[in-house]
Amino acid sequence: MDFSAYEILKNESTARDFLIKKYPESEAKTLAYRNVHAFTSYMKQGMALFHTAEKSDYWSQSLLLYYGMMSLLKALALCLDPGYPQSTAVLQHGLTSPKRKKEPYRFFHDEIRVQKDGFFPYLSQLFHHPVAAGERFKLGSLCSFLPDLQEISVLLKQKTYYWELAFTNEKIICPTALLDQLCIPIEAFVNRLNKKNHVCLFTLDSLTEQYITLKCSGDVLQHPWFRKCKRGKLYLWINTTHTLVEPLPEILTYYGLFFSLSMLSRYDPPVWRELYSDTEKEQLIIQQVISTAQHTFPSLVFHLLWK
Repeated sequence: MDFSAYEILKNESTARDFLIKKYPESEAKTLAYRNVHAFTSYMKQGMALFHTAEKSDYWSQSLLLYYGMMSLLKALALCLDPGYPQSTAVLQHGLTSPKRKKEPYRFFHDEIRVQKDGFFPYLSQLFHHPVAAGERFKLGSLCSFLPDLQEISVLLKQKTYYWELAFTNEKIICPTALLDQLCIPIEAFVNRLNKKNHVCLFTLDSLTEQYITLKCSGDVLQHPWFRKCKRGKLYLWINTTHTLVEPLPEILTYYGLFFSLSMLSRYDPPVWRELYSDTEKEQLIIQQVISTAQHTFPSLVFHLLWK
């Protein structure tokens, strides 16, 4: 991973100027001077943990990445909320997972549950994607939320909820077969997209037997159902069951996955060792999650820092 773009935020002088621009003008300098030491410390620790994880083996890699993520997210929290942390309750993880693991253990069937207090629910509010206390997410569902896992999921015949699209000249091209899977007409499809998000709006440009072409006003990635992988492919999430939990933002998805992965490697080494055997396809997904997170997660945080 390349942290060169972060270097300016490790220096207290330049980081202070950065925070001044982020905070309310009336008290920006006071808040920046108060928070800059903690901000740069979180930055340095997060970067160090990611660098160490890159050189470590599977026994410690997920643990190092999780706490590296936590440090970068704390820096981001200080950037977006100068009063962080408002209470000690925010310092908790904000997630739990079943203590007793079923045998044989299946990673995709394991789950996390959102707590009332803690860092995860705090971040979900901060990112304008509140998640109710008690909400449960299967780890397989979390994997399905990540656009960078779509190709390997298809190859392994795992369930995926994304359709690959083409995007050019502010137009999106979708397979018409998508309407058959959703069991709705084109007008309802466009209305569904627009009802979910008002930042970028869609209008029908053309419809053929094979393709739907939509015009898009605004940044399509501001819509919560559109994702782009690191290779530049655009995906649309669809819910055909009407019961599936909608995808979390990528940054929260990684948080949830690495909370579980780090807890397994730390507290249940026998299970963690089994996950790295080559007898199940889960191993390939987990390796892909870890590999992708090392490059994608710092980029997600950096984008939100400079947004």
